[in-house]
Amino acid sequence: MSCSTVSRRTPTDETSLYVYRGAALAEYSPLEYAVCVSIGVNEKTKGKKKNNKDSIRGRFASPELDFDEDHPLVKTHTQRLITKLRIPMVSEKPPPPPGRDDTDTSSERHRRFAE
Repeated sequence: MSCSTVSRRTPTDETSLYVYRGAALAEYSPLEYAVCVSIGVNEKTKGKKKNNKDSIRGRFASPELDFDEDHPLVKTHTQRLITKLRIPMVSEKPPPPPGRDDTDTSSERHRRFAE
């Protein structure tokens, strides 16, 4: 296999996607960005034809929003607002129930953590 046929992938993390999200999505918080925006291949660079805009069938296409010029994927990928929102999973400890104070720092567990 020659080197020209191997596709090159640029690893990116969610933080860099958010930092270079562009001016159109500047008002979004990190949580809103994770829930409302999807990243995909730029159809213009892929060479696919867009659906006819005069057609009344199906859903309207979401607008493609470009990344900031400094993002490594600016030429090949684009951002879209999605209509079916994702539900984020919080990976931290849930908040304490009402009436329970979870800020007691005099416990043995907090003391061992501080050492």
